[in-house]
Amino acid sequence: MHKIAHTKKFDLIRLLAALQVLIWHGCKHFEGMFDTFYPLLVILYALPGVPIFFTISGFLIYHSLQNSTGNLRKYFTNRFLRIYPALWVCIILTVVLILLSSKISMDKFFTFPFLQWLLAQLTFFQFYTIDLFRSWGVGPPNGSLWTITVEIQFYILLPIIAFLFDKITTEKWQKNALFTVLALLSLTLKVIFGENEDLDNTLTQKLFGVTILNYFYHFCVGILIYINFDFLKKIFVGKALWWIITYVAFVLIFKETLGWYDTVYDTDILSLTASVLLAFLTISAAFTLPALSEKVVRGNDLSYGIYIFHMPIFNCYLALGLTINAFTFISVCLVVIFVAFLSWKYVEKPALQLKKIKTLSI
Repeated sequence: MHKIAHTKKFDLIRLLAALQVLIWHGCKHFEGMFDTFYPLLVILYALPGVPIFFTISGFLIYHSLQNSTGNLRKYFTNRFLRIYPALWVCIILTVVLILLSSKISMDKFFTFPFLQWLLAQLTFFQFYTIDLFRSWGVGPPNGSLWTITVEIQFYILLPIIAFLFDKITTEKWQKNALFTVLALLSLTLKVIFGENEDLDNTLTQKLFGVTILNYFYHFCVGILIYINFDFLKKIFVGKALWWIITYVAFVLIFKETLGWYDTVYDTDILSLTASVLLAFLTISAAFTLPALSEKVVRGNDLSYGIYIFHMPIFNCYLALGLTINAFTFISVCLVVIFVAFLSWKYVEKPALQLKKIKTLSI
């Protein structure tokens, strides 16, 4: 298997994906910013951060599992250290911001619904919210955290799948076939439950929307690229410009059919093609000019912090009713980046240093 460990090739890509989510959500929730930054959003809509994160996770987490030498304790310890320390700090900050910027009295925080919400945030059900917070900001205190639930499901499910597949075969082509079948199964379930008009806005559809089944095909593409990277590297390494041209040309040609921000989320053939092309672009970009990533990021991986902290900070500004213009919007984004830097320096980096195996900092 190809040697990918001990690199920081993906840090810049993840940072750009996190910034895409930051800017997109800001423009969506702050009145007037969508029109103000429309030219920028035309570019950003075609490069959605979440599918990029899922593709990278498929590629890197499968790599991590393959290099954990069968030690699942180490594998899960590494995943825990990557996700939970910063997440718990984010939840504490969220509660503090709600107390400081809302009209919700403190006695409301010592109720059973609040304790349910807090337990959900601290564990596995980050998508769960309660009526108590509906009046704060856009409603959910941190709506972006639904992806954490999806990621954790992937962390748990992948070792099981890998174990079963290793029992079935050691042949690469057969593993390719098996992961392709899983991707197609995921897409089939997405059509049945996620895109079924009869289930619109039902509890079944909402719960399906936060399961790994709704997004597993994104992860599978990353896994399949990893499995076949020795063969594919000749079209990925140093070829990002060609993939950018290919992807952008495809989106522009079919933009009317693809629709606004549905480029890689729908299950029609054009959207699926766009999804695969975006995945190819993501991996190729990581392996093109890798020194640029290290030079720009300088060992500071702010992507996770930007992603988890931006919505509580946005909600705080919205709850305070502060005037938002282009200057203040940029200022708020800079505050998010600064908080992400503090999170990296004082929470995430120290936690990651506790890893007992030398694998990628995923």
